Amino acid sequence: MPKRKSVKHKFSIPAQSDPRITTFMYSVRLDQESAPLVWQQIRSARKLYNDIIAFMRQTYDETQVFILDKAGDEAKNLNSEIEDLNKQFKIARADQDDAGMIEIAQLRLEKRRVLSGLLKEVRANNKNEVKAIFFDKIGLRTSCGTYQIRCQAVNESNLGWGTANDVLARAIKAFQSRIKVGQPPKFAIGSEKLQDSLWIQFTQAGGEDIQSLLSGECFGFALRVPDGGAGRRKYGEFRFRLGSAKNKDYATGTFYYNRPIPEGSKIVSVALTRKRIGSAFKYSIQLVTELPEKAGAEKSPKTDKFCSLYFGWARGVGDEKISRNFMALADQGNPNEARLFFLPESIEADLARVKDLKSERSQIRNDITQKIKQGEIEIPFVSDETANDFEAIKRLPATYISPSRVHRLCHQMIEAKIPRPDGLEKWRLKDRALHQNIAFIRRRALFRRRDFYRVTACEIARKYQTIVIRSLDLKKAMTRLDTTTGEKSDINKKSRTGQRLVALYELKTSIMQAAAKEGCVVIEIKGEKTATTCAYCGKENLVASQEDWHLMVCPDCGAKVIRKKNGAAVAWQFAAPVIDDLVDEARSLAAMQEEKRKILKSEKTEKAVAARAKNRAARERQDATGTPGGSRA
Repeated sequence: MPKRKSVKHKFSIPAQSDPRITTFMYSVRLDQESAPLVWQQIRSARKLYNDIIAFMRQTYDETQVFILDKAGDEAKNLNSEIEDLNKQFKIARADQDDAGMIEIAQLRLEKRRVLSGLLKEVRANNKNEVKAIFFDKIGLRTSCGTYQIRCQAVNESNLGWGTANDVLARAIKAFQSRIKVGQPPKFAIGSEKLQDSLWIQFTQAGGEDIQSLLSGECFGFALRVPDGGAGRRKYGEFRFRLGSAKNKDYATGTFYYNRPIPEGSKIVSVALTRKRIGSAFKYSIQLVTELPEKAGAEKSPKTDKFCSLYFGWARGVGDEKISRNFMALADQGNPNEARLFFLPESIEADLARVKDLKSERSQIRNDITQKIKQGEIEIPFVSDETANDFEAIKRLPATYISPSRVHRLCHQMIEAKIPRPDGLEKWRLKDRALHQNIAFIRRRALFRRRDFYRVTACEIARKYQTIVIRSLDLKKAMTRLDTTTGEKSDINKKSRTGQRLVALYELKTSIMQAAAKEGCVVIEIKGEKTATTCAYCGKENLVASQEDWHLMVCPDCGAKVIRKKNGAAVAWQFAAPVIDDLVDEARSLAAMQEEKRKILKSEKTEKAVAARAKNRAARERQDATGTPGGSRA
C-alpha cells in the first residue's frame, strides 16, 4: 500500500439521526363512511399548500420588482431580455434544437452575469429593508402571512391543526430550497401526487404515552390491539380524529398489528397516509415513536475497526449476465480483497418488466390518439372541457399527450351516459390494466430492494466500528441537460437507467439508519481522486481498459484492478492515517448534538407548560367575566 498524506478537510461527518426515534407503520382498512371524510381533509390540505405557495410567489414577485426598481432601467431591460431568452430556450428544447439551445444559453449566461453584478450591490445595500418588507411575511410566527393563512384554513375549512402545521412546514422548506437558486416555489399538482398524509401532533411534553393510546384516554387517536398481541393475521381497531375536536369527525377502521410497540414508548405524532397504487388507494398509519432507553437495540460487538464503501450502478464486471453491482467494501488497502455487492436479479427483472409495460402503454396511447386524430373514432362533445381535450389531442404530438387526458374523455362520456366507441372502450380497459400492473409490480420490486438494502446495511454496521463513505453528487450525475450552458450530459441513457434501478440515495439512507442504531460512526470522503488514483502505486493516472471499462489500468505500475474495488481501497487508504482523529471528532459532535437536543426539548417543554397556564388563566377570566380571553387555532 502506498504512503499517503491524508488531508483532513477532505472528510466530513454527516449528522446522524437519534436511534431512539423510530416509526411504526401499520397497513389499515378504512370503514366505508370514513373514506369521504379523509378525502375532504386531503383536499383541504392540498388547497392550503397551494394557497401558501401563491402567497410566497406573490411575495417573491414583489421582491423582484422592488430590487429592479432600485437597480434602475438597465437592470429592468436586461431582465426583460433574459425572460425572452428563457422562452426561446424552451422552444428550442421542445424542438430538440441542440445548437440553438447552446447559442441561447451562452447569450443568456452573459446577460445574467451582467445583471447579477448590477443586483448584487443593490441586494447588499437593501438587505435589511427587503427582509423587513417582504421575507418577514414568510415563516412560522403568528405575525407572518403564511401562518395566518394556516390559521384561516384551520378555522374555516375544519383542517386539523397538526396537518396544517405539517403543510406549512413543507411549504417553507420548498421556499427555502427554491430561493437558494433564485426561483419561487412551485405549486403542487394534485393529479401527480402519489401520497398524502394527515397528522396529529401531541402537545404533552415528550409525546403521548403509548398506554393512553391503547386505553382510549387520548381523544385524538386511539388503538385497540387484538388479543394475543402482535403477529401474523392479527388485526386491531383504530380511531383517528379529523379536523377540530368540536366536530367529532373520526376515521375508523382496522389495522394489521404485525409489530408490537415497546412499553414506556412516547408517541410524538401520528400520520394517516394514503398512497396511490395504480388506480387504487392504500392506507396506513405511521406512529413516530420515541423509544425508552431500555428498548433501544443492544449494540453488537464490533469485530473490525473500519471499512470504506464505494458506490456505483454498473451492470456487471465484464459480463452482461452478472447482476448489477452497486457497492464495493474494503477493510484494508488491498483492492483484491475488497468485496462487491450485487442487486438481486429478481428485483432488476421486475423493474425491467415495468419498463416493458410502460413501453406497451405508450404504444397503445399512440395508436388511440392517432385514430382520434384521423377521425376513425368519433368523440361526442359532451361539454366545453371535452371539446378542449379533443382539440389538444388533435394539436399535440402523441408523446405530449398524457393517457389521463384520454381517460378524461371516457369519464365525461360515462357521466353523460353516452355509449363509448368500441375502440375507445377497449383502449380504456387495457390501459387501466397495464397501469395497475405497472404500479403493483414496481411497488413489490421497490419494497424488496428497500428490505435488501436494510439487511445489507445492518450486516455492515454490526461488524465495523466506523464506516467511510465516498460521497457522490447524484443530482449532477442524473442531469440530462445543463440549462446554464445548454449542453447535454455525456452520461448516456443506459447509465441513467442504472442509477434509477440502484437508487443509491436509498442505500445511503439505510446505511445511515443502521449505523445510528448500532452505534457506528459514519464519515464521508469528498473529492473525485478515488476514481483515478491507483491503489497500488498511488499515481493519479488510472484509465479505463478499452476491452472492459469496468477494469482500470495504471500506465505507471501496470496494475489492472476493478473500478469499484480500487475506489473502495483508495478511500480506505486516505482515511487510515486520520481515522482515530475523525472518530473522536464525530463522538464529540454527537455528544454536543445530544446535549443541544436535551436543552431544546427542555425549553420546548417549559414553553408548552407556560402556554397551557396562560390559556387556562384566560379561560378562567372568561368564565368569571364573560369576556373573551383568547384562544389558539
